[in-house]
Amino acid sequence: MSDEPIIGILNGINDRVGRLLDGQAESQARQVTLERIVLALQQGQISLRADMTTLRTDMTSLQTDMTTLQTGMTTLRTDMTKLRVDLMERMDRLGDQIISIREDITVNMGAADSVRTANEGTKAELRALGEMVFTMNRQMRPLQTQVEELSGRPPAP
Repeated sequence: MSDEPIIGILNGINDRVGRLLDGQAESQARQVTLERIVLALQQGQISLRADMTTLRTDMTSLQTDMTTLQTGMTTLRTDMTKLRVDLMERMDRLGDQIISIREDITVNMGAADSVRTANEGTKAELRALGEMVFTMNRQMRPLQTQVEELSGRPPAP
């Protein structure tokens, strides 16, 4: 018998073992690649979780800021309402003061008109009185002259 068929079989087994070893090496390389991918995915997941935590923190901070802003806006609205009420009260007081001043002016103008009318009346009376005195004086001159003539005194110039 010859050793050739056994050598052929051994060579075949050797080839198959070589292919199996190559396949095993390839599988190990793929497994290493898969492990690297899984590791990268796990790191990405960890990073994503950290980013989500940061995002949640930022959202909580944003909600707090929004609440503060809403509180500030409510305070501003309240202050604006109070300011509007205060301004309206002030305008009412100033309007009342203006009306009071106008009434005082009207009363004073009425009094001034009354004084002016009285003054004009007094002037008219004074003129009339002056005319009466002048007329009486004119009437008295001839009488005085007659009295002086009767009494024997020289007439007054």
